[in-house]
Amino acid sequence: MTNLTYCPALSVSYALKWALMHNDAYIFYKNNCANYVSQCLLAGGLNLAASGHKVDSKGSIYYVRRLFEALSVLGLSTLAINEIPDELAPGDLIFFGCRHEEARNFDAGNEFQHIGIITMGRGEGARLCSQTEARLNWPIEKCYPSFFPKARFCRIDVTAPRIELQTPEGTPVDVSKPIAQKNIILSVTDDRSGLKSVVMTEAGIQQTRSLDKIQGKTTRRPLRLDKGRYRVEASDDANNKSYLDFEIGI
Repeated sequence: MTNLTYCPALSVSYALKWALMHNDAYIFYKNNCANYVSQCLLAGGLNLAASGHKVDSKGSIYYVRRLFEALSVLGLSTLAINEIPDELAPGDLIFFGCRHEEARNFDAGNEFQHIGIITMGRGEGARLCSQTEARLNWPIEKCYPSFFPKARFCRIDVTAPRIELQTPEGTPVDVSKPIAQKNIILSVTDDRSGLKSVVMTEAGIQQTRSLDKIQGKTTRRPLRLDKGRYRVEASDDANNKSYLDFEIGI
């Protein structure tokens, strides 16, 4: 069964907003990592209950292994095991296992001890958010392999376009806070059917700006923006939609 509504950009926006605090709309658990990632996926439009696996009263799953099993029904695929894949991108997941002090007792079950969601960057430069110990845009190397020697890198089958911001030098931009530069690169990718439209709106201004140069499944556009709040909306040929909100602070 393939999920048809999941939007990574919305999951990432939620992850950045709530990484360092608890959302009172959900139940809090002592070991909260799977519950937190569940919330991110729900914000992205994923219905975890549709997997047939047990969810709590808020629709969340709070055990890492159970979340992996549920997502496997909803279109989860493995990008790599114990090696950071170049294609790792925002919205992807990392399942961590077997702390070093437990390495002698490692077995398949210990693969599922912790989980995080990628929120910026790609490949080895990607960063993640997670909870139990709250982490915001945390470098992967601080979790794997320095603390967890095992990692499974996964992606949910996506139909909505991925929207990312980068500096002109190609460094990922952290959209959880105001961006301290005017020149940025907008990157929009659709994994399946191809892009249809990309538009940008500035808060308080009714007119939208259509971003052209859309070719196939990916578009990259240099932008120079004044101080303000912006929203980029993207849709593909199958009419799947996503958006990204950000602020230019200077």
